[in-house]
Amino acid sequence: MSNPEQKTQEVIRLPDCRLSYLYAYRPYVGTNTEGKQASSYCVHALLDPNTPRGAANIRTAKDAINKVAVAAWGAQAGSVLQQLMQTDKLCLHNGDVTKMGEEAYAGKLYISANHKVKPRVVVTRGGVITEINSDDPCAPYSGCWGEVVVAIYAQGPNSKPSKWGKRVNAQFMGVQFLRHDEAFGGGRIATPEEFGVAPTDADGAVPMTAPAGAGSGLL
Repeated sequence: MSNPEQKTQEVIRLPDCRLSYLYAYRPYVGTNTEGKQASSYCVHALLDPNTPRGAANIRTAKDAINKVAVAAWGAQAGSVLQQLMQTDKLCLHNGDVTKMGEEAYAGKLYISANHKVKPRVVVTRGGVITEINSDDPCAPYSGCWGEVVVAIYAQGPNSKPSKWGKRVNAQFMGVQFLRHDEAFGGGRIATPEEFGVAPTDADGAVPMTAPAGAGSGLL
């Protein structure tokens, strides 16, 4: 069984990602699994396995998922992760499966993340990290490139079962604008469930950091 002293969150940085379904300045408002209105700030960070940076980001994400899984479910982590992959209950998704027909997702994986709390939005100017508002010319948008900071965490660890079941989720903590690209337009907007966080659990405190070196080789 898992050690309750182990922490089940990993904060990771994903540089040079193209961003989609980005709600960084105002939350997306929809209906949660209980039929109640829910809102969250959210993002999809697209990861291209055929580029060095994309492959490195995928490895970073998988390592974090493995670590929190071992911290949450101990010796059962491998089988739990396989079940979560099969039912699309990980924050790392296959765009060819879950976003079939959407050109930006073809051949890519993506991290889906959300948070009740507004993320920090920044840009680097003159070597200084500067927070920016939505009217800034470098305000990030769906289609631009950025660096995303997310907290990967396990929902429903052995030490604290959840009525929403087991998942590995990502909380959206911050985004840094890097460069412009063609904005994504048209199509539908995402529902809260597509971002991988059960709304009720997302209202609670996030667990903390998993121990270094845990869980390698599961994904």
